[in-house]
Amino acid sequence: SAQRLEHRPARHAQHIPALLRLGALYAARRDRDPLPLWRRVLALEPQHAEAREALAQFYVEKVQEEDPQYGWFDRLRRRSTKENIALLHEGLRELPGHPLLLMEMGDLYAAMNKSKDARTYFIQAWEAAPQKPSVVAAAIHSLLHAGGGDIVTRLLPTVRQIPGLLAMFW
Repeated sequence: SAQRLEHRPARHAQHIPALLRLGALYAARRDRDPLPLWRRVLALEPQHAEAREALAQFYVEKVQEEDPQYGWFDRLRRRSTKENIALLHEGLRELPGHPLLLMEMGDLYAAMNKSKDARTYFIQAWEAAPQKPSVVAAAIHSLLHAGGGDIVTRLLPTVRQIPGLLAMFW
């Protein structure tokens, strides 16, 4: 199956479904880098939702990795917070304003007790996807933990405007 998928993009460099499936396979098996495949899809279709989500999720998973791969020193070294922030900045350069990356950046700053910076990223995530309940709920939760109750109060009226949102949500 993997061999067939690998040959299809080679023959048809613009076959997006094959590129996406192969990228997902590489990510699941963790034996090859899926980033070039998702980047190729985004070069063909810059707003391709599945490729954007897969790329953002990959960056988040790299940041949350317990034991990053560093060769012989795997067990001796972990990625520093500074390296994780740089990795997320790289992701945000590729996917400007992606709410998943912004939320993860806010979580990193919150873990460093930099509440003001954390709140900034949580607000950006909320503003990047104000109609997406999962992002808004995560931003509200994180803002409340980062001392942003006043911000939540100020932005709460926008939550009530989300179409199809259950009344119990707010």
